[in-house]
Amino acid sequence: MSATRDGDRRLDAATHELPFEDAADLLRALAHPVRLRIIDLLQNGELCVKGLEALLGVSQSSVSQHLSRLRYVGLIESERRGHLVCYRLAGPKARAVLEAAAEGLVSMQEKPARGAKSLVGEAGDSDGEPARRSDE
Repeated sequence: MSATRDGDRRLDAATHELPFEDAADLLRALAHPVRLRIIDLLQNGELCVKGLEALLGVSQSSVSQHLSRLRYVGLIESERRGHLVCYRLAGPKARAVLEAAAEGLVSMQEKPARGAKSLVGEAGDSDGEPARRSDE
């Protein structure tokens, strides 16, 4: 990830967007169901590691590793309170990413499954109806 020593992410001066490498890091960070679930849970508010551990049903070390990855790409932020570390979404960017992922899932569910044959263009006409045999 493009970052300065103090952790600030660099914007491309011409486009005011993060470089493609940063976008790829973000997508890789989200490419795990536990991390997506963490982002989803944090939509409802701040949670500490113990709470996430209980909700996710995974070990504390696993939760911490996933949180570290999400914090690295800037989707979540943390705050230490004594011996507890609590996490929250890092502003509207994280919500936008989750909404985009949810929209993608909905559109994927509306498409035929991989390997499923479409009737359109194969055995039917353009309205999706199966072709009729000429002897019917």
